[in-house]
Amino acid sequence: MAYFDRVLSSDSFALEFDPNRQGRRYESCAESLEYDPDKKELVVRYRIPNLGIIYTIGSFVDSKKEQTVVAKELPAKKAGELRKHVLHAILIRASAEVFYSDPFGLVSRLVIAGFLDFYDPAYGTRRVIDAVKTAVPEKGVLPGRFGTN
Repeated sequence: MAYFDRVLSSDSFALEFDPNRQGRRYESCAESLEYDPDKKELVVRYRIPNLGIIYTIGSFVDSKKEQTVVAKELPAKKAGELRKHVLHAILIRASAEVFYSDPFGLVSRLVIAGFLDFYDPAYGTRRVIDAVKTAVPEKGVLPGRFGTN
């Protein structure tokens, strides 16, 4: 399990959609909770981005009145769809990290418990909330092991 902890904790990526920009890096935070060798199942907890980290800007408008450029947010429904898309991509990325780093086929099913980690200004405390739990079979991420297609 320490090996998979290392694989998942070494992952960082940009949440920017424009590949030409050097965006903020999102440092993943993950830990392996348990491994069942009979089922070849690995259970991990993975921090998912808070709402404020995922940009939901639809366009920029030149405000002549204020002599500045103003960011215009996406409509709520579109912003929600974008956040779901980013969350899905992050979970698939974490799954691929595990399966591609497993040359011996130790894991055939990955269970990911995604959690939010944020500071709650209303209470002045840091809170961790379990937000999503999903199981990903190896065949759901990889088309096949190298050399088997």
